[in-house]
Amino acid sequence: MKKATTKALGVAGAVFVFAALITSCSEPPPRPEEKAAVPEAAKPPEPTAPQPAVPRAEPAEPVVQPLVAWIEAEPEEGEAPLKVQFTARLKGGTLPYNLQWVFGDESEPTSEANPVHTYTKPGTYFVELTAKDSGDDDDDDDIEIEVR
Repeated sequence: MKKATTKALGVAGAVFVFAALITSCSEPPPRPEEKAAVPEAAKPPEPTAPQPAVPRAEPAEPVVQPLVAWIEAEPEEGEAPLKVQFTARLKGGTLPYNLQWVFGDESEPTSEANPVHTYTKPGTYFVELTAKDSGDDDDDDDIEIEVR
């Protein structure tokens, strides 16, 4: 489109071109009959006959996995006196757990979760962990400790 100037068209022509440009760039206002219909307020649903109650399922009991216990020891061998850090690893069962460690060297058993035990004499020691849970499930594990 050519640029309109006031010299070629005069003041009246320039105003006309300017007005034509403005109205061609905007949409005309909607006519009254074209206005969007306003939706009517939603009517409440008609009452229906009462439906029989659906029985609700009882929540399922959680599935408890069997108790599994195993021992980790660091170190598992070495020179006397050998200080060993034992760790009880437990999976499944129902909390709380009760533990008992037997160190295989005629020392007193302990119920600590992660005991440290020192072996003072050379030998092979069989350490046993027994774990029981509050649901009367139990498991045990053993490990061999070699002291030179």
